[in-house]
Amino acid sequence: MTQPPGSGQSRTGQAAPEQIALRYGRGHLLDLGRVHTAFVTDARRRGESCGPLDLVPAPAYPTSPDTGPYEPAAELAYTATTTGRRRMRAFVERHRPATGTEYVAAQLAACGRLWKQPGPSGSGRAWERDWRVFPSVLVVLAGTTAASVGAAVEDLLLAAEENPATAELLAAVPAGAARLEDLIQHGPAAPVWHPLGAERQAPVGWTQLQA
Repeated sequence: MTQPPGSGQSRTGQAAPEQIALRYGRGHLLDLGRVHTAFVTDARRRGESCGPLDLVPAPAYPTSPDTGPYEPAAELAYTATTTGRRRMRAFVERHRPATGTEYVAAQLAACGRLWKQPGPSGSGRAWERDWRVFPSVLVVLAGTTAASVGAAVEDLLLAAEENPATAELLAAVPAGAARLEDLIQHGPAAPVWHPLGAERQAPVGWTQLQA
């Protein structure tokens, strides 16, 4: 449904940048811009495809009648060519150490509800109407020092273990966490992503994340 003027929503149903800035602060938008630039730059270097409109801020997805929607910080679209040409999608979350882990944990829980939501008549999953494969989950650590990455990842995993839907999501969907500075310096295809699945693994490129 079309939103009235001034509602903070664009014609595509996405939150306007001004609304996002008011809700999260302009630092949030700047960090998302840096993430987007890192993906676009890396795609061009690798001969892959990620354009200026392939990272969209704050789309909202209903999860169930009894809970609020899942609103990721951004949704990424990317065309990779490393193992044949394939279209990839990911939800992007932003984590800053000053905010603690509860906000990102709540975001992952909402994503878990979206992943588990049953389809029509209880068959399959509702998200299968929109995607053949559920998007990966990428947590970008903004303002985290290199020495603190391990602790930040462990805190995210501990918070995830408290919520059954989140634990099931991370066991089934590729997910990882990486420092924003590492994405800018090395690119998202470099082994800078710490997997958030059940088994601890060495850092990998984002297209190699395994649940």
